[in-house]
Amino acid sequence: MKVSVVFVVFAIGLLCAMSAPAATFYIEPDGSGDASTIQAGIEIANAGDTVLLAAGTFTGTGNYNIDFLGKAITVTSESGPEVTVIDCEQNGRGFIFQNGEGLSSVLAGVTIQNGNSGIFEDGGAISCESASPTITGNIIQNNEAGSGGGGIACNMSAPEIVGNMIIGNSAPGQEGGGIWLWFSDAFIGNNVIRDNEASYGAGIYAIMNSAPQIVGNVVYNNSAFSFGGGILLNGGAATISVNVIYGNDANYGAGIATENVDGSTLISQNTLSENHAHSGTGGNIYASGSPTIEHTIMAYSTSGEGLYCNTPASQPVVTCCLIFGNAGGDALCGVDGGNNLFVDPGFCGTIGSHNYLLQSDSPCAPTNNPCVMLIGARDVGCGTSGFEKASWGEVKSLYR
Repeated sequence: MKVSVVFVVFAIGLLCAMSAPAATFYIEPDGSGDASTIQAGIEIANAGDTVLLAAGTFTGTGNYNIDFLGKAITVTSESGPEVTVIDCEQNGRGFIFQNGEGLSSVLAGVTIQNGNSGIFEDGGAISCESASPTITGNIIQNNEAGSGGGGIACNMSAPEIVGNMIIGNSAPGQEGGGIWLWFSDAFIGNNVIRDNEASYGAGIYAIMNSAPQIVGNVVYNNSAFSFGGGILLNGGAATISVNVIYGNDANYGAGIATENVDGSTLISQNTLSENHAHSGTGGNIYASGSPTIEHTIMAYSTSGEGLYCNTPASQPVVTCCLIFGNAGGDALCGVDGGNNLFVDPGFCGTIGSHNYLLQSDSPCAPTNNPCVMLIGARDVGCGTSGFEKASWGEVKSLYR
């Protein structure tokens, strides 16, 4: 009888624990609220809970080098990233994911600035080590890494990096000013990635068999001393699709550069324009290896070819693309997969306006080309492009 009673009590207790509602822990910048710092809030949180940050600027110990501790929780803001700032003051990174976090570990709606990983360390603002969190709706700006990833660094990880503004981060003399991937299969979607700097891959650098999906981003005004102003791929099997990549500069491959890739790397339905290769080599795309390039616009580079193939052994298969108006020429190299065009793409905006929507009679419109598919990342319909919106709300409206 006693055993039965004990069992019933235990079962009721277990059921109550399992059905307990998720908690929200409110954190104030001045240390008041439910915990004194963001780290302290994470320490008391359980799976499914939310650590909610009030508006203001968070500084000091416990508000940088913040470790999620492997918990499936959400750290987010009450009022949005424009008014909720984690200022690392060059003391360390913003956040560290290093305990096997998955997509249910969510960082959302904050600004992380002035992070510094330190010498020989990766990830100025965020570091993912064998972890795959969701990083969404944040502003990641003015951070620096001593090694790869001025903004975000991923090592053997597969995070979702979605809807962020990744601005003005740097990896001096290193790789991946905005985002750096090493053996990582991240999904990188609908971000604005601009004004980042590195020696290699100023916007995004993926290396060592990384296979990211890079989809729907606006990548502009990034600067690489060597290869890959916008995006650099070295090995792996990436998908780069429906991105607008403009105004980037590098010595080689100002828009996109590839090295050691084969046909499993897909560059599809992107718009590349007005990128600048200082060497005059690969203004929009520099292909080393044999990527598949399809339904992509390569237009109006200010220095360098629209498409450059590094060696005779580099044989990208190019199908249903448009190459036009590039300072270094519009010649097709690699394997001609057919139905490529060498005419004005018919952008709605003038050169320099960064309006890459298409006029109704554009050859890139599905009804006007032999592929019967859209060429480029932007649809038909002239109007204001809005690529350089000032506010977070306006940026988000691009992706609804």
